Amino acid sequence: GLMSSLEIIRANPGISQQDLSDEVGLDKSVTVLIVDLLEERGLAERRKSGADRRRYSLFATRAGEAHLKELFAIMEKTEDRVLHGVNDEELRWLMSILDRLYENLD
Repeated sequence: GLMSSLEIIRANPGISQQDLSDEVGLDKSVTVLIVDLLEERGLAERRKSGADRRRYSLFATRAGEAHLKELFAIMEKTEDRVLHGVNDEELRWLMSILDRLYENLD
């Protein structure tokens, strides 16, 4: 949840914790813990919302953006290694199976 939450925050500067919770699909209390961890690690920060003082807006820090860049590079290398030797037809088949499994989660 940390990486996906940080990426959503990075892609949506100023997103509220409530909207992040809805987007990630996690309970609000879990989202608070995730944001706490991201903040403790210096990867994201909370700022009081200018529109509503009761709410916080979330922003990725420069360290958070750099961390995401590193994580995506690792993911890309891992995918390349895992999918090495899989042809286009096999990859389409795999993706269709994974899509169906994902649809069953709803």
